[in-house]
Amino acid sequence: MGGDKLITYNLRKPAETNAENCVGVMGENNSFTARFLIRDLVDNNLSFSIHLRFADGSVNTVVPDEVSVDDTGTTIIWNVKKNDIFVHGFFEMQIEGRKSDGYVFQTEIVRMYADESIPIEDKEYENPNSETLKLREEAYDFLCELKIQQDKIDENMKLLLATDITTKADNATVVSESEGILSPTLFSKFVRAGVSAGTTNSDGSLNESVKYRVTSENIMKFDYDLNVSVDSGFTAYVVKYVDGEYNSIKSLPDTNGYTIQANTEFRLHIRKFNENGEEVTETADINEFVNAVKFQTKIAYDVDNIRTELSENVQTANESKQIISEDVRNVTTMNRTETHTTNPFVCIAYEFKKGLSYTIEYSASASVSRIVTTATNSISSSQVVETIATGDLQNGTIVFSPKSDGAKYLTFVGAEKGAEGEKIALTITGKIASSLLEKVKNVDTSVSEISNVITRNLYNETSLYNSRSSGGFVSFPFEFEVGKRYKITFSSNKEVDYIYNQKADTISSDDRVETIASPGVHRTIVYYTPTVEGGKYLVFRCADREAEMWVDV
Repeated sequence: MGGDKLITYNLRKPAETNAENCVGVMGENNSFTARFLIRDLVDNNLSFSIHLRFADGSVNTVVPDEVSVDDTGTTIIWNVKKNDIFVHGFFEMQIEGRKSDGYVFQTEIVRMYADESIPIEDKEYENPNSETLKLREEAYDFLCELKIQQDKIDENMKLLLATDITTKADNATVVSESEGILSPTLFSKFVRAGVSAGTTNSDGSLNESVKYRVTSENIMKFDYDLNVSVDSGFTAYVVKYVDGEYNSIKSLPDTNGYTIQANTEFRLHIRKFNENGEEVTETADINEFVNAVKFQTKIAYDVDNIRTELSENVQTANESKQIISEDVRNVTTMNRTETHTTNPFVCIAYEFKKGLSYTIEYSASASVSRIVTTATNSISSSQVVETIATGDLQNGTIVFSPKSDGAKYLTFVGAEKGAEGEKIALTITGKIASSLLEKVKNVDTSVSEISNVITRNLYNETSLYNSRSSGGFVSFPFEFEVGKRYKITFSSNKEVDYIYNQKADTISSDDRVETIASPGVHRTIVYYTPTVEGGKYLVFRCADREAEMWVDV
């Protein structure tokens, strides 16, 4: 390796120099070694840095590759890396030493020189200790992109919070011909029945002798537009009413959707067909027929669009975060030798931050028994902040996440202990790398909040099964929340007389919170919005009080 002792200092003042203090050609890597001797500086507790200032005003700080102290003074060795020198020509250099108690030593500024080389594009940055312009530009571009994605996510968050999303079922209003507005439920019951239709001014009454068709028992009305579609193999008829009389009928074959305008009174009638287009005349399965019809409100449509856009924004943010994690790093190289009597140790000046993750790659000239972080350049137990590892640690890679702040040194403690007064040297080489992921914490927080809104408010489903040998009722532990709307889909082997919201595992009226419904069918769907607190059991009661009964919910 080329190079010689370029400068000798009498403490701060340079006393001897070599030629033009040339450090080789710009772009060379580990081919020139600069040696500096600072006479009469014999303090083992100093951590040194080499500061460089170039003709264009840019600056760089380099950690010396080796520091040794003897009776004559301190010798500093700098193996010049290709990214240490930013601009060819003359530049200024100053050596600085610091101690943990705040003491700072600096030499006078001297001029040095780097020869020019033909510029060849090189995208490698083997020594990221230098803040190269390329890495600065990439980091800035990525952070700008993250800000754009953050703004989009904030807008989506506002849209979600502005919508009235409370449960999987949408808000609706059911209207009776004679009583006006009833309970706020989407539809209280579907039954096996046909509907009178086909002539003007028909009352649209139900014909319950037709067991192979399914019709909504109540006349319904919504205060917003409702999009309706039906699965293949089924046909749904929207029977409209004006002033309580039949007005028109809309057929929905297969999946062709239809929009029922807000405040339109209607009844829904469903039929099933086989592959030959013939209507099926077997007794209808109410659940199968009702589940073949799909409802979607304007709110649900907006949520779907927002969810899609959110997914795209999150993906872009994650890609940017991954690029930052892999390509933009704050890396400090380690190459330090320290000599101590009896118990060797090496302290690397590095300020660790709580909450970040650090990758430490190291190699030691002798066996290391402990790696710790310390508050000062010392191995005193009172100065240890955290213990990173113990054992035979001569070389390896460690991932470390500090649990507290205050660590300013990475300290390696040698395992070898010499005789009293014997000097032992320990050399540590390697690097410390920490990612810049703290820059995207706001994106993670926003994504988490939006995910919680969607998860909490949209699809929350519980499957239950229970049976009782006697007593004529079946109960399920389930705590209802006031104001939330619940969709209850169930089937049973006995006819259900009543469905209750109870505060105890009984059918006693003393424990009654609310009566949910009296369906009177084996399979049905019930929508329920609690108005009274305290409900802890969902209870189904059979008409036969001594029957053996099962219910699947």
